[in-house]
Amino acid sequence: MRAYPFILLFLAAFALPVSADIKIDLGVSGGYVQNLLKDSSDLEDSYSTTTAKFNIYPIRSLEFNVLAEYTYYGKTYNLSNFVGGIGFRFIPTSRNSPVSLYLSGNLNERKYRELFKGFDNRGTELVIGMVHRLSPGIHHRTGVSFRSSSYLDSDIADQKNYELFTAWNATFLGSNSLDCEIGFGVARYNSIREDIFDVLPDPETGQVDDTIYIERNLCSFYISPRLSRPIGSKIGLNLTFTHRDFLNSNEAIVYGSSNQYLSPWASVWEGQSITATIKTFLVPKFIITTGAGYRVKTFLKTLEQNQFAPWQAESHKEEESKSYLQLQRPIAFRSGLLIEPSVQIEYTHNFSLSRLYDYTDVSVSGGIIIRL
Repeated sequence: MRAYPFILLFLAAFALPVSADIKIDLGVSGGYVQNLLKDSSDLEDSYSTTTAKFNIYPIRSLEFNVLAEYTYYGKTYNLSNFVGGIGFRFIPTSRNSPVSLYLSGNLNERKYRELFKGFDNRGTELVIGMVHRLSPGIHHRTGVSFRSSSYLDSDIADQKNYELFTAWNATFLGSNSLDCEIGFGVARYNSIREDIFDVLPDPETGQVDDTIYIERNLCSFYISPRLSRPIGSKIGLNLTFTHRDFLNSNEAIVYGSSNQYLSPWASVWEGQSITATIKTFLVPKFIITTGAGYRVKTFLKTLEQNQFAPWQAESHKEEESKSYLQLQRPIAFRSGLLIEPSVQIEYTHNFSLSRLYDYTDVSVSGGIIIRL
């Protein structure tokens, strides 16, 4: 069962008609990360990533994609990993229809080397949605989604997420655009019993007996307005605010990793975030993008062991500030070939009362994408 996504990749390559339109994206990138694990360990490393993506169009309304990606780390060699995935997007309605239906999904699997194979995982996603064009300047969209993540060697951190969302988009005063999305989600997960301290993890293996788990549902609500507008003819501004609340997280205790890079719960938080992005075309032939963001995040109560404390279950709050600068130089050829080199520098400061999650990170990366 562990290899079935890769079998699907092989079958997908030969099951499509010969006349299908195929577009290929090839990418090579690399960089330096000052804080690879995004915690107080301050582990620095360099990496390189090679990517190949095939977008296949058997008919106009249907897209298949096949992805293969390998990331290699210089110092933390065993963290190197391979990702394989397949996906699709289907829009059965015509382009001129006032109502558009769409269906999309993907399946991917990430595998690490032997030392980190306990983090091998599989993810699936399915989204069904509808966009209703009420007028040239007002659109409404709604839909449902299902997302799951599962670990191949253990079901400790498996999650299944169901979400209902609706949004409105309005264009006004020229090219100003306001989009507001609201969603409600239910996540099915394994929570540790409240009497966890009577059955602590094995001190040698770190494993916990499966009998201490209880299946729970975590309900959450979010709202995310976004404003986009031009500033002159060559500058665009985007402002996004997001607020997310858990509705029943008091009894939740999850089993996590002691670092955020590999933790399955790093993306599960409540709080607020605001980001601002400016994209400019002021320098001929170059695209310059700069952005900044601030997030206040409160995580679920997590059982973990770290260098500062023995096994304990506690929640923690973080304040994250981030800024970045990206430079792109697309080069288009008459044959249809497009080459996109880019470089980026990013700075992150994460403040937490927990010493484990108080850190600073600077990363520098560069790469090139070839679109055939």
